[in-house]
Amino acid sequence: MENEKFEIIRKDFFLLADRLSRVTKSLEEATKVLKEITTSPPFTGLKTKSTDIEDRPWTTYGKERRRAQKGEAGWLKNPLFFDDIDDPLLTKLAERIKESEDGVVEGGYRYTFSGKEEQFIARKPVEKEEE
Repeated sequence: MENEKFEIIRKDFFLLADRLSRVTKSLEEATKVLKEITTSPPFTGLKTKSTDIEDRPWTTYGKERRRAQKGEAGWLKNPLFFDDIDDPLLTKLAERIKESEDGVVEGGYRYTFSGKEEQFIARKPVEKEEE
């Protein structure tokens, strides 16, 4: 009877030690992630370098849709409308457009929403004096 009690206590001890080990590992992983998040530079604006917005997959208007070149009008999906787009820069742009009355002018373009449900972001080149 004593041996059975001892064996039960011994098994419980090892189960608790294993559980403590897993909790410690999870805590260490969470600490690493938290450290990465808190030491990353904050996202502060629309542009992190001059070509960031330009490098997105802008599509030209018209029958022959193709990737828009620098200086061309174009459109792309609005990340505030479509759930499958995870792009912090485009999301920031869409939020700025939403807050504005007539779009956002930056980097030689005017950015506005287009589509019946504002499901797209449109860009159109602007004159230098509009910037």
